[in-house]
Amino acid sequence: MNLAKKFIGNIFAKTGLSALGGGEKKASPRAMRYPYTFTAKIVQFPYMHYFKHSWMYRYYSYALIISLPIFWKIQCKANSPENVAKWEEQKRKDHEKDEAAAAAHDH
Repeated sequence: MNLAKKFIGNIFAKTGLSALGGGEKKASPRAMRYPYTFTAKIVQFPYMHYFKHSWMYRYYSYALIISLPIFWKIQCKANSPENVAKWEEQKRKDHEKDEAAAAAHDH
């Protein structure tokens, strides 16, 4: 768990956003009372607070990290040239079968 905190902290530190718990705080001439823009809301959202105190954010992060390589592998296999050729052949056969059925139905 400590490794995950370090990993996420390093990612946030590289962004330089102070609301994430990493990076340096940059003093602005005036603090916004309410973040009106979407970007301001994203920047001021307390991500680290929610990550530390909400099980859902932690487990979502862990699940995302674990499942991304699995989905990437599935994507690579599904879009391999052999598989694409196989599906093209299957679609061609299905199309011929549908045309034959339609021609038989018309006669």
